[in-house]
Amino acid sequence: MRFCRSGNTRRDFLVYDYAYNLVSTGTYIVAADGSFQWKCNVNNNNCASGQGCLSGNVAIVQVVGSECQSPPIWVCVGSSNTAAPVITTSPILATTTSVSGTSANNARVYLYADGVQIGTTISSAGGAWTISPLELTIGQVITATAITASNCMSVASASVTVTGTTLAPSVTGTYCTATTISTVTGISPSPPGTIIQVYDNGVAAGTTTTVDAVGNWVKTGLSIAIGHAITAKATGVGGYLQSAASNSVTVISQTTNSVAITTSPITEGDAFVSGTGTNGDVIKLYIDGLQIGGTDTVALGVWTINGLGPYDLYTDGVVSATATTTGLCESAPSPSVIVQCILPDDNKTLEDIDLHCGDIDYAEIIVRSSQVGIVYTPVKVSDNSIFGYSVLGNGGDIILRTYNFTPAELPSVQLTVSSQTPTSVTCFIVNSIFETITVYPDPVTTLTVSPANINTNAGDTVEVKITNSQINVTYILKNDATDVIMSNPEAGTGADLIITSFEIDFPQTLKVVATNDTSACIIDLSGKTVIQQSLPVEFLSFTGTCDNYNIILEWSTASETDNDYFTVYCSNDCKNWQFEGTVDGAGNSNTLLFYSYLVTIPCDKISYYRLKQTDFDGKRDYSDIVA
Repeated sequence: MRFCRSGNTRRDFLVYDYAYNLVSTGTYIVAADGSFQWKCNVNNNNCASGQGCLSGNVAIVQVVGSECQSPPIWVCVGSSNTAAPVITTSPILATTTSVSGTSANNARVYLYADGVQIGTTISSAGGAWTISPLELTIGQVITATAITASNCMSVASASVTVTGTTLAPSVTGTYCTATTISTVTGISPSPPGTIIQVYDNGVAAGTTTTVDAVGNWVKTGLSIAIGHAITAKATGVGGYLQSAASNSVTVISQTTNSVAITTSPITEGDAFVSGTGTNGDVIKLYIDGLQIGGTDTVALGVWTINGLGPYDLYTDGVVSATATTTGLCESAPSPSVIVQCILPDDNKTLEDIDLHCGDIDYAEIIVRSSQVGIVYTPVKVSDNSIFGYSVLGNGGDIILRTYNFTPAELPSVQLTVSSQTPTSVTCFIVNSIFETITVYPDPVTTLTVSPANINTNAGDTVEVKITNSQINVTYILKNDATDVIMSNPEAGTGADLIITSFEIDFPQTLKVVATNDTSACIIDLSGKTVIQQSLPVEFLSFTGTCDNYNIILEWSTASETDNDYFTVYCSNDCKNWQFEGTVDGAGNSNTLLFYSYLVTIPCDKISYYRLKQTDFDGKRDYSDIVA
């Protein structure tokens, strides 16, 4: 017998019988064109038929080096097909690790995924078989074939597609109604897009819905009656099986007894709320949909929820109540009541923190004894507009800053404050006490102050003149460096004003400080007077002239104080000076005096001269230099 097929070029192939015994102990090479042949008789020409040497099944496998053998090709001679196997594992999931089935007794069974062999085994004497371990993915098509020693390979079994398991969803919420339930909500651990089917007493209700991006789902348009059980099932997209049923939630009949709130008004911070209802019903209290306090059972037609905390009832909160009759679920909310605020105090004392003089940008207001938790904001009285920045009260004094003033709002603007609870935009009141912000003009600073410089002696006083002084302004002299007062205050007259200083110490600069008598605004005038000590000798002139070979030095003085004598010095470089002689001074003089000195031997062709003046107490001063 001879077989002719194609294979992988230049690779070995082996031939086995059904029991996987080598029919030949040798190996055979696939030709360069991919064909191969094997024979068990002497005819080996061109794959021509030869004398038969066996009947039954032969398995041909290919081998590459030390790699595993390929799946076999079965060649059947002289027999009919084995009966097709049956896959009994159902469903086959992505998590399934073994697949079982039935086949002919003692058959060799092959398992395939999408046509690729993934396992093999020998069935039992009763035909049962199991192939494991397996790694499967959703969507693979699983089939099986079987072969026995005396029959050819079967056709493929019926296929089974690998599927996934969808996790069960959950129905959320309670379902309480006096009629029917139209909307059911729930959550799902499965991915977005998972299909949800709601069931009414086990029967599919309405069309499907899907899971959203955060795992929630909602189904509307239903009509599920009281007493019916609500469940849901999920089906994943892409080959997943429908999940098991969710938790079951029964639709309960709703309490219809009336309930009402009688406390009016309800004020923020109240400790209780009362109302009316049907005896025996259990009452719950809500604000903005959240339960507060405990419960109370209606007795004699009334109920009270006590023990509310200081922050349970807040301004503008919507308060309602519900009733629950035994065996029924909670009623619909009662007519609601809005929580009213406790208005802040409106009699807070306000104070302007500063005296305002000249140009200002803004003002600061003190609010005395603020209330804790109240928001205070400056308000302009003229139009009740907000005119500053808010500050939270702390029980003590607080400071509020206004907005910047415009020229149109000055020199006087009346302010107050608004007081508001932070939890409500409607719970506020405008303070009944006002504060006027007044900006006073500064005294004029550009008045002429004279003289700019004064020479005098220690212990003397000086006179400073202010040109065109202002009425209702007081002027005083101060030491510019130390701010020490240097005169008595003098009232402006509208005319020139002379201020006499206290005794002067040297050196110092006097400034004039002006104070508005009405507003007490105080400011320095721009002009100042510099006080300097008078020289012992006030030189009017000092000259030198040539007379043949002599030099005549002449000088004059306007005044002299304690002047003992003059010393004449000569130099040829203005650096090194030599003594020439002395001339007696006049002591004290307020008249014009003239002096001269004859130099008979000059220092050089060009000589420089100066005078040193010496007092009776030894103090000295020098004149200018003449050449």
